Amino acid sequence: MSSSRAQPWSILGRLTSPKTAMFIVGVFSGQTKPANVSEYFQDLINEMSDLQPHGYYHVGSGNRCKIHFDRLIADAPARAFIRQVKQHSGYFSCEKCCVRGIYTFGRVTLPNIGCARRFDDSFRSRLQP
Repeated sequence: MSSSRAQPWSILGRLTSPKTAMFIVGVFSGQTKPANVSEYFQDLINEMSDLQPHGYYHVGSGNRCKIHFDRLIADAPARAFIRQVKQHSGYFSCEKCCVRGIYTFGRVTLPNIGCARRFDDSFRSRLQP
């Protein structure tokens, strides 16, 4: 059996009414992570553009159900890719503050608590201390 270098990147969803467990909405698979965020989300955006105003027909109940996009569910590597920021192991990788990590024992750690908070304007301007 040969090993595969395929990297699956899933898009997850969850219904809030009725509340359900997370489920796979779509999957990107390739030899590397997706080339760009727009391409990764394009099919989802197209489908949501149609589903939000029209809803979907639930076969089991015979009802037309509404769809509302509420939030994005992603693990740390996927969030970094989506936001186009440093990976979760980078020196300035904290999503909440501006602490600079320290390389120690073969990994980057974020040792300080109570550092300057990261705000939307500094994030959009891509500022670092």
